[in-house]
Amino acid sequence: SLSIQEAMNEAGKMIIQRYDDFQCLRNELPSWGKEIDSQVNKYVDALASGIIANAVWSFETPRYFGKEREKVKRTRRIKL
Repeated sequence: SLSIQEAMNEAGKMIIQRYDDFQCLRNELPSWGKEIDSQVNKYVDALASGIIANAVWSFETPRYFGKEREKVKRTRRIKL
C-alpha cells in the first residue's frame, strides 16, 4: 500500500514515461514517402499539441485545483 505522496509520485513517473514513450515511438515512425510523411507529421504534431493542451487546460479551469490553481501552477504542490 502506498501513501498519498508515494501514489502521486508514482502517477507522475507514469505520466513522464508515457511522454517518453510517445516521443520514442514518434522517432521510430517509418517513412512512406515525402507527401505521406508530411501528413503523418502534421497528425502526430496535433496529437502532441493535444497532450500539452490537456496539461495546460487543467491549470486554466477550476475543475481540478479550484481557486488555488495559480498557486498549484506556480509551486506544483497540491494540498490533499
